[in-house]
Amino acid sequence: MKKISSSLCWSLAGTALAVSATSCGSQKKETAQKPYNIVYIMTDDHTAQMMSCYDTRYMETPNLDRIANDGVRFTNSFVANSLSGPSRACMITGKHSCANKFYDNTTCIFDSAQQTFPKLLQKVGYQTALVGKWHLESLPSGFNYWEIVPGQGDYYNPDFITQDNDTIQKQGYLTNIITDDAIDWMENKRDKEKPFCLLIHHKAIHRNWMADTCNLVPQIDLSAPAPASVLGKNTAVCLQNGFVLGTAGMLDGLADHFCAELGPETKFYATGNLPTAIRDACRTPILYRETLITDGLYCIWLRNRR
Repeated sequence: MKKISSSLCWSLAGTALAVSATSCGSQKKETAQKPYNIVYIMTDDHTAQMMSCYDTRYMETPNLDRIANDGVRFTNSFVANSLSGPSRACMITGKHSCANKFYDNTTCIFDSAQQTFPKLLQKVGYQTALVGKWHLESLPSGFNYWEIVPGQGDYYNPDFITQDNDTIQKQGYLTNIITDDAIDWMENKRDKEKPFCLLIHHKAIHRNWMADTCNLVPQIDLSAPAPASVLGKNTAVCLQNGFVLGTAGMLDGLADHFCAELGPETKFYATGNLPTAIRDACRTPILYRETLITDGLYCIWLRNRR
């Protein structure tokens, strides 16, 4: 595993362009290359300390470590905004908050009429899909298929907003449901003659720290370095990521990304109602992997916000 340390502050979208340019430049143009399929997996409040490819003190995350072990691990990279909704707005538009106009989680509504990367992908023939947490107040646009949780969402028996603007309740644990729905779209609902971009946005491991019932423990050791509920939620994320990698690994020409948008170590100074994030709030680990399979590219990019 290689390590890269950079003094540059990259926005999520900027890094994506850099990664894409590197990947495309590495391919020989002797034969026509099919467009890459893209799977982008985002987690929430997922600090690098809870991934064993960065820190081995608390737990093991083998499915996340698979990404790191076969690729490049970035150690000095940053996000454009350290708040949940604004971070997502920066990612999907490729613009800083001052340009996309989504500044905070409480007073803003995302202008879905502006340009986003899923819309650009649609213009060149991609199917686009989003499953999970959106947190931008307006309904998604630029997606052929979407199903999102209202606001932060609930861990147990969560509500979902559908493309018909209906709110439905699903039984089970949110991380598992999001993963199952995403895999179902990949396997059964898309046009397999076209390339696709799928965004899988998890609520985990955002507070309140509610693990899947199979990962709950009867009592918590208060002297332990990390709460058992956090470990349980991280276990679910790692396990479900393995299911996604298993499904996506059967596809030709896959560009697969994993990221997280905000972590519990976030610190900020408050000036009135506008928090000014300091460096540690914006630092994010990134992992990147690419592997040739059949006639396409298989790559993993981890972008995790502290």
